[in-house]
Amino acid sequence: MSLRAGCAGACLAALGTLTGCRGEAASSATAAPAESALPAASASSASATPTASASSGASAGRDWPAAEAPVTVELSAHVVRDRLVVAGAAAPQNPVSHAATPAHLDRSVVLRFRQNAPSPVPVRAVLVVWPGFFGGAGSLEPLATAVVERGLASGVPVEVWAVDRRANGLEDRRGLVAAEAARDPEIARGYYLGADRVGGQPFTGHVEPAAASYASEWGLAVHLEDVRRLVREALPSADALRAHVFVAGHSLGAWMAEAYGAFRFADGTRGAEELAGVAMLDGILDGDPVTEAEHAGGFFGPGLPLAGLEATRAGAPLIRWTELFGPWAELLALRARFAPDAVVADAERDRALGRELALPPERLPRMTNAAALGFFYDKGFQPNFAIALDLGTATGGRIEHHVAESPFGPVDVARPSEPGATFTWIDGPASSPRERSSIATLATASTRGGVNGVEWYFPNRLILDIYAARGNAVPRDGWQLRHGIAATEGPQNDAPFLCIASTGTAEMYDELRARLAPAIGPGRPHAGARRQTDDAFRVVYAPMAHAEVTLAPDAVDNPIPAAVVAFLAAHAAPERVAVRLDAVAGGE
Repeated sequence: MSLRAGCAGACLAALGTLTGCRGEAASSATAAPAESALPAASASSASATPTASASSGASAGRDWPAAEAPVTVELSAHVVRDRLVVAGAAAPQNPVSHAATPAHLDRSVVLRFRQNAPSPVPVRAVLVVWPGFFGGAGSLEPLATAVVERGLASGVPVEVWAVDRRANGLEDRRGLVAAEAARDPEIARGYYLGADRVGGQPFTGHVEPAAASYASEWGLAVHLEDVRRLVREALPSADALRAHVFVAGHSLGAWMAEAYGAFRFADGTRGAEELAGVAMLDGILDGDPVTEAEHAGGFFGPGLPLAGLEATRAGAPLIRWTELFGPWAELLALRARFAPDAVVADAERDRALGRELALPPERLPRMTNAAALGFFYDKGFQPNFAIALDLGTATGGRIEHHVAESPFGPVDVARPSEPGATFTWIDGPASSPRERSSIATLATASTRGGVNGVEWYFPNRLILDIYAARGNAVPRDGWQLRHGIAATEGPQNDAPFLCIASTGTAEMYDELRARLAPAIGPGRPHAGARRQTDDAFRVVYAPMAHAEVTLAPDAVDNPIPAAVVAFLAAHAAPERVAVRLDAVAGGE
């Protein structure tokens, strides 16, 4: 997840580091209570055989019942979430290997947050949101739920669609789904360590980038076309799209949202012509585009060298986050969700946490599952601010400060310093001083219903193309167009913008304001409004950790959900529209 141009590349440099977070209270709309604690080494499902203790290593070849991820999940009395697999663009073949994207990967998973009713009801606005760097669609659940709740309360019914990037389709979440269904995280541990099976199938390992050479063509054009096909299927009229559809993104997702409005699609349509507005959630890509030679051969991005298109097509199409995140981050979250107070001995977890905390595994203390997730994600312990929250604090033993290296330079953070202690966790809302985020909310959003809060794989081509489009004013005869990077229309983007600044200042968006059309275009609710006014370009300063922009609860100290709903209400057409969104037959 990245803030400015420097953050995405620097986050890439974090490959040798595990991630972190810290935070405050959850509202009834967004916070899931800690679910009934279970012994971490036993299953709660009558259909599942009890697992062996995690401390004894992988269990001896057990076969656990498979489970299907639910299509619809009730999030509150007012909001449900549908999980849909929808058809996307047909990506080109890799011109070197001639490998074509399998049909089941020319699709996207969309989380549709809507009013809790037997079937969808007409709405005034549809907000389509991309997650940030490292982020899965689950990371958008708290914000999406809050926006739908607030919209209903204020008489502005809306839907929010959180879109997983297509590389998430490469993830084998079979063990995680089975573990959630049985409420037993150790099923996931046994499956991904290779000892156990789920539904008779073993885990066959993570996808090797060279084996997915077709992903070299999953660039900016393919990802934007995935969303365009999604919204055009739901609202086939161009007038309806312009009146009711908004795009948004967190961090790197904000770069994609701006590019969508600036894109000239293959049929000649400008993206902004089919949008009611754009929301930038703590993200903007400044600077000039890379050169054609850099795009082809690679360049030194912020924090590390990036492979160019030639290497991407020759065998490096994916950045793999499996050493950092999935499925290990989800396993920590499942444990904290179902058994937050249990203490589990797990050598693999300790090696991972040891790398993050700069401690040899033998110096790690005993800890509850909530504390393990806190150590993994809390800003007080995690040096990489781009993926951190304020989650509370550890207690039960001595804590020491140390200087840790991060993608952004040395950072003073904490770590446990009493190996013989047993650490527990004081949640953000109960900590002193009070912090914003909750272990329960993070754990649930990261694991609920077959989706996750982090991604395991990222398409290298996407970041290359975004840097080639930087500024979104590609010349209409520019080299970028040969690669489908048609972000030529930024200066003609006459849609209204909402910009959230959390880890930067409001002034970070001055460059964006200057590169858009100077006024709102005709036929819009605030036609003629100049960019210097809030009616055309509103900036909301919401100081909080970068990841909390989407994960923080809807509370008095979080102005973001209210600002998003006010933006939708101000710029959507007054009438309501029926939205149809169908899953692909056969699912995934």
